[in-house]
Parts: sequence; structure tokens; C-alpha cells
Amino acid sequence: MITLFSNKYYKKIFAFILLTTFICSGASPFVNLVKEDQAVFYAIGKCIAKGQVLFRDVCDHKGSYIFFLNAISYLVSSIFPFQNFIGLYFFEFISMLCMAIYLFKIFNIYLNENLSFYSLLSFFAIYYYRGLFRFGNRCETWILTMQIISIYYILLSLNSLCKNNYHNIKFKYFFLHGVFTGIVFNIKMNYIAMWGGSILFYIFVDKKRV
Repeated sequence: MITLFSNKYYKKIFAFILLTTFICSGASPFVNLVKEDQAVFYAIGKCIAKGQVLFRDVCDHKGSYIFFLNAISYLVSSIFPFQNFIGLYFFEFISMLCMAIYLFKIFNIYLNENLSFYSLLSFFAIYYYRGLFRFGNRCETWILTMQIISIYYILLSLNSLCKNNYHNIKFKYFFLHGVFTGIVFNIKMNYIAMWGGSILFYIFVDKKRV
């Protein structure tokens, strides 16, 4: 397993995500503007951090985890003496970095590292240009990272399945899918559909391993 910073492409990915989130994230010190749904999530998170009870004192139709994430982000931001969203930016950067690394790993299953890197850049060019990121802190932004990580491990398992190497399929991946399903269910439940197929896949593999 290639670790972060031991590979020149991973260093480039780190620099690319740092630059693009700094410019495009509403929570970055450069932009410092959280608006629309992002502002609602952050405001409710701030209320939770100050002791109010979710769905009693403050309420929104989204799942609870998005608000607790924003509550933690507010607590991190409040460490600093000036008005900022540093905590939220930190978590967004980590999420986007994980997304980028696993996208690179997905491309690298089928392409060489150079083509994988340029494919990654192409993906993010569309992702940012088409407004899919939209200043960050959206349910879809957080969920997409978990979906991409799951897709990577599903593809690894499919490759082992195609080679009839059933015993190379790690069931810790199945546990990870379950964790992500639970998190996404508590953010925006209609996005859990993709994990339903992975459950059926692992049930099939489990029978083949016997």
C-alpha cells in the first residue's frame, strides 16, 4: 500500500486539494462565506454546541449527523479569537483529500499513474465547474467521499471475484460499507441505495467461499 507523501502523485493531489478547497470552499479563510443550506447546517450545529437539543429546540429535515459534524466544526473554530469557519474547512479538506486519493486509486486500477492523475484533474474540473461543490458543506459533498471509498473496495472485490480468488476478498470492507451506510442514512437516507447492491454481492461471495 502506497502511503501518503511516499509517492509524487500523492503529493500533487495534496497540493491540488489544498489549493482548490482554499479557493472554492466557503469555509476557507480566503472565502470565509457560508450561505444557503450550508449556513443552516452550521447555524444548527452552533446551537447544538451551545446546548440546544436537536429536533426539540432546533430542527431541519436532514439527518442528525450533518448537524453534529457542524457542531464539532464550530467548537474547533471557536478556539480561534476571530470569526471564522476554520473547523469546517479542516473537515472539508480532509474529506476532499480522501475523495481525491481514492479516486486516484480507482483510476489506477485500470490506468497508469500518469493517466490516473490527469483523469483525477478532469473529474475535479467538472466537479467544480458544474457547481457540484457549491462552496462545500453540502450533504452530497460529504456523502460522495464515502461512496467513492466504497466503490474502490467494491472494485477490488470484483477483481478478485473475476479471478475466482474469493479468499482474497476482505470482509473488513463489508464492515466499512456498513459503517458508511449508517452514517449516510443519518445524513440523507435516499443515498444509501448503492450499498444495497454491495450487501447482495458479499452474500454471494460468502456462499462461494464455503
